[in-house]
Amino acid sequence: MLLVSLTPCFSGVQEKSLDELNRFSGFPCAKGMKTAEAVDDFKTTRHTPLKRGINETDGDDAYIICAPTRLANYCHNRPFHAKLRIEMSTRFETATVKDAPAIALLRNSASDNLTAKFGKGHWSGMVTERGVLYEMKKGTAYVMRQNGKVIATLILSTRKPWAIDRKFFKNSDRPLYLTSMAVTPEIQRQGIGRRCITGALEAARKWPGDAIRLDAYDAEGGAGEFYRKCGFCEVGRASYRDVPLIYFECLL
Repeated sequence: MLLVSLTPCFSGVQEKSLDELNRFSGFPCAKGMKTAEAVDDFKTTRHTPLKRGINETDGDDAYIICAPTRLANYCHNRPFHAKLRIEMSTRFETATVKDAPAIALLRNSASDNLTAKFGKGHWSGMVTERGVLYEMKKGTAYVMRQNGKVIATLILSTRKPWAIDRKFFKNSDRPLYLTSMAVTPEIQRQGIGRRCITGALEAARKWPGDAIRLDAYDAEGGAGEFYRKCGFCEVGRASYRDVPLIYFECLL
């Protein structure tokens, strides 16, 4: 299902006429169809109800999502600077060997992006298709697809990665280890990573597992803060082969 989302600022939200919305958006609104009602306490409620629409909060920004013929309110004082975003339906599922080339390309793209932002570091390594296939034998690879394209990936495994030190974690009978997570750079900070974590938690419960463990680089380019926001608890810090790490855990 094609969804069109409009991000207004928190102040000055008001309803515009269908003609104005048509001119602003480029998507024709159905005649006789009312636009969404403006909400006075938008900053508090974080969303505006839409008939047959979907309300979603993404990070610190509130999004109003509706079908192409039902564009929502936009900010009165910044109408032409509102952020229009088109999303195709996404699904989180187990990867297949046919996904290995796309996974390798995605992970290398994410690595290049981190290197461009933070300089060369432990995150700068490249992975090959053969390497991805080898990882698939040791664990279960998952992907997030958007319109059929792989846009994110991660691996869950019962095998402890080399960098994990068990002494930092709580006792667990069936821990799973999350590794090799990456999101396409162009669509990062749009909630895709959080959806992957949600999918990983659901998959881990069905495994069944009783905890997810992982490590993140203890550096500016590390993803520690992301995992904290996703509900993981920091359980310790260590340096393994001169690589500073932060250990995280989520009990299921």
